[in-house]
Amino acid sequence: LRLLNVPLEQLEKASNTRAVAERLQVVIDAADGVIQATSGADASGLTIKSVREDGRVIEISRTELLDGGAIHTLTDVTERHKAEERIRYLAHNDMLTGLPNRVLLDDKIGEMVRRAAAGNEQLLTLFIDLDGFKGVNDTMGHLLGDRLLTQVAGQIRSLAGERDFVARLGGDEFVFLRAGGDVGAGVELARRIIDRISAPINLTGHEIRISASIGIAAYPEDGDNQETLFRKA
Repeated sequence: LRLLNVPLEQLEKASNTRAVAERLQVVIDAADGVIQATSGADASGLTIKSVREDGRVIEISRTELLDGGAIHTLTDVTERHKAEERIRYLAHNDMLTGLPNRVLLDDKIGEMVRRAAAGNEQLLTLFIDLDGFKGVNDTMGHLLGDRLLTQVAGQIRSLAGERDFVARLGGDEFVFLRAGGDVGAGVELARRIIDRISAPINLTGHEIRISASIGIAAYPEDGDNQETLFRKA
């Protein structure tokens, strides 16, 4: 193994170049095993990513040489990886509250309907519309309104279990999906959500009170797709 263009800080972590080479050889051997297992004997030009214990992401590429050897390139792509993860997150999550957005909801409700059908159980859809939010937003400003939405999102999310799904549609509208249970259970859940939202919230010295209106629809009685369930709710 010959080392080319190894950053100085990596050399300084080892007592000598041989130690560096031995550490890299372990990584390269593991990478080769993965590359060849997924692509066959000809692994030239292929690339995999390896996540180190410290969280850094290393991209390892292999290029075959005519003499039977190979050149391996190790590139630290941690920052690029973080940026890509951030882009994916923003594509599927609401920037203000951090809740899943309509895009992710579209995928999730279809998945939960299929699971409910396979398990012969109901899927409850609760459509939540905040009452009084517009007045708060108009009289106290959008900044405080945004903080209020963030608080409310957290209150709704706190009532979700492992199988539940909560999303923000936009504005002051949220959706709560619960697998299993009947409409009676949905009514009880709606009451708990309203009680939680209706509790006074203190923001920058202002005590704010709002409430919510909640519609309930259930699969399969009220529909088997998002559009129908939302309309019935």
